[in-house]
Amino acid sequence: NQSLHVQSLGQLAHIWKSGYWPDSRGLELYRPVAQTVWALTWASGGSNHPALFHAIGLALGAAVVLLLYRFLLAVRMPPRTAFIAALLFALFPIHTDATTSVVGSAELMAAAFSLGALLFYYRKQPIPALILFAFAVFSKESAAAFAALPLAFPRKDARSRDSWLAGTGAAVIIAAALWAHQAVSRSSQIPAIDNPTALLGAGRRILTALWVQCLYLSKTLAPITLSADYSYKQISLVMGLADWRAWAGLALAGGALFLAWRRAEFRPPLLAYAILFSPTANILFPIGT
Repeated sequence: NQSLHVQSLGQLAHIWKSGYWPDSRGLELYRPVAQTVWALTWASGGSNHPALFHAIGLALGAAVVLLLYRFLLAVRMPPRTAFIAALLFALFPIHTDATTSVVGSAELMAAAFSLGALLFYYRKQPIPALILFAFAVFSKESAAAFAALPLAFPRKDARSRDSWLAGTGAAVIIAAALWAHQAVSRSSQIPAIDNPTALLGAGRRILTALWVQCLYLSKTLAPITLSADYSYKQISLVMGLADWRAWAGLALAGGALFLAWRRAEFRPPLLAYAILFSPTANILFPIGT
């Protein structure tokens, strides 16, 4: 990406005035924080030493694990449970997708800044929480979902003044990100090569999306085969209830709802999973992948 090959700090300004792609692709993204980090890494020697990018990815990956552990403690999870959960999160092979690929560090920045923001929120410090949340959303837009995570792990004083301030500020940040996306977008059309479910009706799109959730879980627990790119025909579409994969996805969703209804201790993690996947699952609306 030639737009990130900067020679001076003054050249960073154009990153904040343009979209993610340097060419004229139809669907634009706006991730200036991540792009600024990449540009500075390139300028500081990453152009000749790719190991710098990988070192940043590993450091961010470790930071996310530690921040997740601190977050679980902040929401009153027992220390042993929090430690095991963070350890499993660190060891899931599917997370190599975020740590080994340079562009995957946008995921790590979004997660790290969001978890840091939540830690400040639970400490009743809304201003630093909002600053980190803004960094997260402008690293990768899907970080906006973290603003709803207190619904799964509510504070006892959720109606306090600082809580209202944090909620209002988060809404303003998300609105600003949507406005920026609209400003840099040349078109809202999703290319079929990126996500063919965007061409389907809601029913078939949701059936396919639920099957993708089955794939997420299976590849997290048993990553026998992974792919560098799951776009276009890597995952065949689920076109109706005659496909057994449709019933697998519906069973997964139904099982999660039944578990949340019958077992109160499972409600917060299941709700957290649903919240964090909500912007990218292709269930509520189609996205660019």
